[in-house]
Amino acid sequence: PTISKNHRPQLPGLLKPRLVAQQVVSAVQSHRTQAKQQKKLSWKMAADSAPATFGIIESQGLLKIFDLLKQSVFGSSAKANVLNENHDEWLIHDAEDELNTQDLATLAKAILNGMGLKKPYAPTVLIVGHGSLSSNNPHASGLDCGACGGQSGEVNASVLCYLLNRKDIRAALQHDDMPIPETTTFVPCLHNTVTDEVIVLNKQQGIWMSWLESATTACQQQRAAKDSQLFKGRTDMQKALTQRSQDWAQLRPEWGLANNAAFVVAPRSHTRGLDFEGRSFLHDYTWQNDHHFELLEQIMTAPMIVTNWINLQYYASVTDHQHYGSGNKMLHNVVGGNFGVFEGNGGDLRIGLPEQSLHDGVTWRHAPVRLNVYINAPRNAINAVIQKHTMIKDLIMNHWLFLFQWDDESKTIWGYKNGGWERVKTDMSELSTQNESFTDLANEAKEMTLNHQSIEIYERKVEVIPKAIEINGNIAIAYDYKIMSQAEMTENL
Repeated sequence: PTISKNHRPQLPGLLKPRLVAQQVVSAVQSHRTQAKQQKKLSWKMAADSAPATFGIIESQGLLKIFDLLKQSVFGSSAKANVLNENHDEWLIHDAEDELNTQDLATLAKAILNGMGLKKPYAPTVLIVGHGSLSSNNPHASGLDCGACGGQSGEVNASVLCYLLNRKDIRAALQHDDMPIPETTTFVPCLHNTVTDEVIVLNKQQGIWMSWLESATTACQQQRAAKDSQLFKGRTDMQKALTQRSQDWAQLRPEWGLANNAAFVVAPRSHTRGLDFEGRSFLHDYTWQNDHHFELLEQIMTAPMIVTNWINLQYYASVTDHQHYGSGNKMLHNVVGGNFGVFEGNGGDLRIGLPEQSLHDGVTWRHAPVRLNVYINAPRNAINAVIQKHTMIKDLIMNHWLFLFQWDDESKTIWGYKNGGWERVKTDMSELSTQNESFTDLANEAKEMTLNHQSIEIYERKVEVIPKAIEINGNIAIAYDYKIMSQAEMTENL
């Protein structure tokens, strides 16, 4: 916000910020917000300082008990990480000057191309960021948006909608052969991944609100069917999840990206109808619209790397929790504000994910597998990116991730191995050859694979491999298991 001198990154850790976005508010609102936030900040800084243990705590401690009781009984309200409620107008500038209309139009065009969001446009287009609104959670950034630097994504959604709704920017886009109809409105939203609610940030209403509510209910019912411990027989799922997000003693507000296994870069129409069980990252990409494959290069050097980071964090935290996990979250003490955590009252700083992000108290919730990446693009274009970027080549050649090419014309899958491509050959004996629909195929794949628990996979030296399978000309992704030799197990660790 314009009232603050502080900044926070809202982009992937791979990139260096070049632009600054600030909310535009009136002088009166700015003064009120500044006074309110300054009061909170001053009290927090004083209470967190070392001398506070002798002065403030002893003198004001009894007054704090009412707040403690309130939070213990009613919970604390979890809100998105934005200081001003006004999401309507933003000031965007670089290190020197404010960006002019043409600069902003160029920025908006690049974002639309990167997202693959082109005409025809619906009357209402929702731009949805995501964030995990939980309480008293020092690991909250691990549940927020990785592409937003570990922040929730409402700022990114709000800024983009502001750009795309401006008439002067639309006029410039029209001149750039990217017209947006006057009847189209872009609406910023935030998906709260704890409750699966979609929060409309600018308070707009429409018939689509009922669609969002239906989607929320469907997601909650799906979670209830998979996780009997989550609701414990309660029928009011919305209330149960809201209380869970506000419970400051809750160690498992949500499962985040546990059990991730694959990253699919392809048109969404190719995978619609498949139930990935929440295990795959999906990136909508149509290579026929990417004439010089610049977007493909961006995807392989940014989103693919970020998903690999996420995957390896979970992988390492499960396979060697003592060294790469952060132990018991209940015993964590936050060090230096938000610098890190100790487990207990001493020792070294702990890294990685806590046990409660990986284990539900009964079984492991993450299968330790390395990321499998499926890209629907020509092999020569993928080759060019691999040869251009040593980092990408090293990840693939050293088996930190597995790369597959999805061939539209021949309806086959090719795997990148030892510097070349090999067609993936699949043993179809485990699957019914009568299946023609993606839904039936996904259900059979689920029955094949999801009976195994993560700890069994690890202890029995079994590797889970997402793999391409072909049935009657249709391509889908299932999960298979491979018994690893001792040498392979040693190599993996």
